[in-house]
Amino acid sequence: MEKRRGKYDYLSAIRNRMVPRIGEHWRTRVASDKSENPLHNDEGLILKMMGHPTLLQGLIAEMDAGYNFMYKNPYTDRTYTYDDIGLILERLFAEKSYGE
Repeated sequence: MEKRRGKYDYLSAIRNRMVPRIGEHWRTRVASDKSENPLHNDEGLILKMMGHPTLLQGLIAEMDAGYNFMYKNPYTDRTYTYDDIGLILERLFAEKSYGE
């Protein structure tokens, strides 16, 4: 995985057709692609990085939407949100077993 620079992952946003309208903010989260990961439909990649001016606002909106569980992957340094803590436990098991 390439190391992202800056405070927002524009590449992942654009790959998911998430271009904001004029005057709007770029979204905080992109949902996982169901075709790539059918078991984790409720997983979302956080696109804003530490230091982004609206990161906290976005994470609060995530919690309001029901994505109350967050996980930071130690191998990729990326943060994900979930609505079910069981999905985080699956991730931890996979990383311990396979290193991903």
